[in-house]
Amino acid sequence: MLIEGRRLFLAQGYTATSVDAICSAAGVTKGAFFHHFKSKDDFAAQVLAFTWQPVADAHEPPPTDIGIPERLADHIRFMAEWIHDTGRLMPLIAQELGAANPEIRTQVGGYFATWMSYLENLLQAAVAEAGSEVNIEALKEFIVATTEGIPVVINQFGPQALTNVTDHLVAAVMGAIRN
Repeated sequence: MLIEGRRLFLAQGYTATSVDAICSAAGVTKGAFFHHFKSKDDFAAQVLAFTWQPVADAHEPPPTDIGIPERLADHIRFMAEWIHDTGRLMPLIAQELGAANPEIRTQVGGYFATWMSYLENLLQAAVAEAGSEVNIEALKEFIVATTEGIPVVINQFGPQALTNVTDHLVAAVMGAIRN
């Protein structure tokens, strides 16, 4: 049911997606829906948690044979793909529900803060390993702005833009760290 709800939320937005549409797409009754979820907002919170889980899993310690620069590059590529695929749901739901639902706003804000902390730690480790002096905050903002903009770029230039943008982003970040 979470996958179908996420698909509908991404396609139509939260407000335009009815519980009936979610139930129909998932092949369940409204009674089954409300047996598992207190409300549509509760369902949205569960969809967000389900959508975030791959990122949480990616934040687990990697194998020790992967160096810091490779971990950073892999993370940037992972987040670009995730944001393009399903991660764009986070700001969409937060924008639609945030003002009326402080729990959703807090949930999405917590996910973003977790990502920022993880990214900052990777950047600090990479900069320390390279012995360079780079503005980590500015580099973090550059990574976030670029990855968050990827869905827009793909809509304009097609699916190959994901690889093109991500490759250039990784190269720019690695170049900044090495200098």
